Amino acid sequence: MKLLLSLLMILLPLASSGKTILLTNDDGYQAPGITALYEALTAANHKVILVAPATQQSGASASITGSGIELVKHSDTIYSVSGRPADAVRIGLSEVFKDNKPDLVISGTNFGQNSGQDVMVSGTVGAAATAHVLGYRAIAISVEIKFSELEQRFPSTLMVMKDAADLVVELLDSEASLPDGAILNINYPAIAKDQVKGVVATTIANYSLFSGTYRTLEDGSLRANYNFDPPQGRGTDAYELSQGYITVTRLDGHYGMPTNRSLRKLAKSLDSALQ
Repeated sequence: MKLLLSLLMILLPLASSGKTILLTNDDGYQAPGITALYEALTAANHKVILVAPATQQSGASASITGSGIELVKHSDTIYSVSGRPADAVRIGLSEVFKDNKPDLVISGTNFGQNSGQDVMVSGTVGAAATAHVLGYRAIAISVEIKFSELEQRFPSTLMVMKDAADLVVELLDSEASLPDGAILNINYPAIAKDQVKGVVATTIANYSLFSGTYRTLEDGSLRANYNFDPPQGRGTDAYELSQGYITVTRLDGHYGMPTNRSLRKLAKSLDSALQ
């Protein structure tokens, strides 16, 4: 796929033989996105073990379950957990893969984009971040939804799940690898393959699909409103995705920042207060 040429130039070399992969998601182990990705990766001779939540867990970020978690084996290569995406990764690595560690962890393909500020709450990205902080290379991949298709249940998103899966296969079978020390977050537009404009390296947009306001439902509960304003900011993931590009973004998954003078001053002030 020629769309990957620009991406391959910025990534590190990696041998392209079949890889051992822990595959997870936040939509549930039977969701169409993870099914398409599982089928594409196994057809490409990668060894794939699917360990994913038993039920929908969108918005779980990297949270974990405090109570007991059930691990169910559906076949030699498919497992579900009664927990969250991060639980699936942790249990997958410590239990399912305890004797044979995977080469990388892939989370997706998610039903709906994970770009801009929404990566912070994404269970798809949270699963990849969990793998990353545990020392594994990680990819998160998502397919855009279009709000205009809400009543039709997003047929364009479903239409391109196989194309998004093929993109991951192409990446793994190429002479490319993940950015060093980072999660690779990929977002695929909900348009036909021949309409995709290309692949672009992006930064995180200052944009969210959620407006920050809520509406009251008939039962008195609150539900978040969506943001229908188009994203702005060339070079950012949400904007370039809306323009028909596949976006690739580096995420560090650690939240930390270097200390600076003001932080050291704050720490000194607190230290003095404790004396």
